[in-house]
Amino acid sequence: MQVPTLETERLLLRAWRADDVGAYARIIRHPEALRYWGAGALYRAKRAAAALIAAVSDIEARRALLAMERHWQRHGFGSWAVEEKDSGALIGSIGLTQLEAWTADPASVEVGWLLARSAWGRGLAQEAGRASLGYAFHQLGQSRVVLVSAAANARSERTAQGLGMTLAGRTRWKGIDVIWYAMDRGEWVRDSAPGPP
Repeated sequence: MQVPTLETERLLLRAWRADDVGAYARIIRHPEALRYWGAGALYRAKRAAAALIAAVSDIEARRALLAMERHWQRHGFGSWAVEEKDSGALIGSIGLTQLEAWTADPASVEVGWLLARSAWGRGLAQEAGRASLGYAFHQLGQSRVVLVSAAANARSERTAQGLGMTLAGRTRWKGIDVIWYAMDRGEWVRDSAPGPP
């Protein structure tokens, strides 16, 4: 499938390339990057191994990129590689995921991101998240999109709020306490409409 390219003021959301593996491995190797991703003993063991052995991060990055490519092929949407326009550097991933076994909300398409630690605090997740939501509502015709986050992930919660998403609930999912935010297409259209001249 041809992955569309999205452009924002500071970012390029593009298809993944084979030469992204090294940069993505460096992003996920940072101890804070995947702090709130995943759950369970197997996940914790995998993260501990990745922290101890750099090569495991390269393998994990290859697997992640392959999984993201397959998601695009299977669902017609997915996560983009996020590149900073000024530097040309890969700073993470952002996009849309089809949630499996998610029953807490009628929507099963999630907007999500993983950015390099060096990119935090600059509004880049919000900027790229806005582009992803626009794609979900306009190009894909989604009626509702969610963001599921570990209950302790205050940064993700602030970004969801900055995107105009509303807290929809709390639950336990895949062994951890999560909160989820949601946005309906009508809210997106209303909030995105230009104001009076």
